[in-house]
Amino acid sequence: MKHILVVKLRPLGDVIVAGPKFEAIREAFPKARITALVQPPAHELLRQTGWANEVFAYHRGLVDRRNFISRAWKHYQLVSALQKRRDRKSTRLNSSHITI
Repeated sequence: MKHILVVKLRPLGDVIVAGPKFEAIREAFPKARITALVQPPAHELLRQTGWANEVFAYHRGLVDRRNFISRAWKHYQLVSALQKRRDRKSTRLNSSHITI
């Protein structure tokens, strides 16, 4: 089974506009496990729509306000959680195209 990581660290509106792209990924890879890394409140939208099997919420503003050690630890935890999943494709969604 393929695993696909979709990273969309933009505001909620950008994630809504990317909805058809999530659907296109799902159509192209129907058996794939799709993980999304997004900012809140977009994580709630993705959980409700079913566009992704797994959703990580990255609180960019909260993490950026912390001291260096705390930020580094949060980033390490995120990377560790994502690395536990093997055979993953990374996908970056832009407003105009998808890069796989």
